Amino acid sequence: MKKLQFAITPLAIIVSTAAHAAGGLSTGQTAIEDFKVWFFVVLGILACIYLGAKGAQLASDKIQWSDFGQCVMKTAVVGAGVTLATWAYGLWA
Repeated sequence: MKKLQFAITPLAIIVSTAAHAAGGLSTGQTAIEDFKVWFFVVLGILACIYLGAKGAQLASDKIQWSDFGQCVMKTAVVGAGVTLATWAYGLWA
């Protein structure tokens, strides 16, 4: 079953890309913008859940303030990386 899935997945990507290309450039740009908004929303929600869970651990004295600070910095670095990638895509696309 996995072999079939690995064979069908690239074909589905090619077909869906051709379908987006058939609508013109504006359709593709709209699809990318929609994906970008969706991706940022999902990452924001996951970051809030992650930091909330670490905050709960901090409140129950399971982790130290330094550990919580590291979690905040890791979250900021991931967010900056995603933002930088989006900026670079907009710059060169």
